[in-house]
Amino acid sequence: MFKIKVDQTYQLIIKLFYLSGIWQSDNESDFWKIGKKLFHTLFGALFPLFFATNSFLCKDGSEHIFSAQLSLMTFIMYVKFLYLLFKQQEILAFLSDPIVVHSIKNREEYDEIRKKIQKFMRFVRPYCLAILKIALLLIIIKLPIFSTDRGLPYFISFSWNDSEIVYWLAYLFLSLSTFLYCIANSLTPLIWYILLNFSVEYELLGNKLRRLGLGKKTAETSVKILYNLRFTQRSIFVEDLIVLIKAHRNMAEYDFAHSKIDFKLIFLLKNRTIERFRSYFSMLFWPK
Repeated sequence: MFKIKVDQTYQLIIKLFYLSGIWQSDNESDFWKIGKKLFHTLFGALFPLFFATNSFLCKDGSEHIFSAQLSLMTFIMYVKFLYLLFKQQEILAFLSDPIVVHSIKNREEYDEIRKKIQKFMRFVRPYCLAILKIALLLIIIKLPIFSTDRGLPYFISFSWNDSEIVYWLAYLFLSLSTFLYCIANSLTPLIWYILLNFSVEYELLGNKLRRLGLGKKTAETSVKILYNLRFTQRSIFVEDLIVLIKAHRNMAEYDFAHSKIDFKLIFLLKNRTIERFRSYFSMLFWPK
């Protein structure tokens, strides 16, 4: 049996979630968990609010439009941030679900699926690094030692402010918020990874269904002799189908031993995880 576990890149991302305080560990008190969530909810909301405020207070018309666009973009990111903040258990459940942590008997299938996931990760790693590098450039390029116009990251002039203290507080706030939102943006490749594994699981299911019933003539003959033709070819096929569904991760608790199986159940069991995923993250993909 070959297993494909969650990639190390995603394990590192999960550690960042815990280190940044977005996610809380089980050994923390409920009071501390609530305090962290409340702090991140309020602190994260200040990011789009800052750009919205700058849009109203800035004197330049083009910067007014630019700040309004940034406010809208960061608000969308804030929605993702809230998903990450309040859907910790659901995300961890999907990542540890057997549909994501594959167990494959066939070596060729294992190598094929592993190559597919590695190919996907060759896109995800540069994507995450590019986001981080862009964030660093946005912060560093406006440092006072490199710039004399007292500008802020994201090319905000901050022209309506005359206080040096307010300027440095705003600069510090934007820098911290940028890194926090970069970490929160990792939710996107995390969801990509889960969706990829859903498609991989359907591919594995299709392969097993295509092989179902092949090479069973000898076994069927033996069964008929031993049990005096008690099992028909159809019943043997159904028994194999039940074993296949059990081995391929039951997506819901279901008593296979005392129930009749039809082909609709295969898709019902598979779709329960998909439906659960859709219900949790529908706002990010499907309009109401």
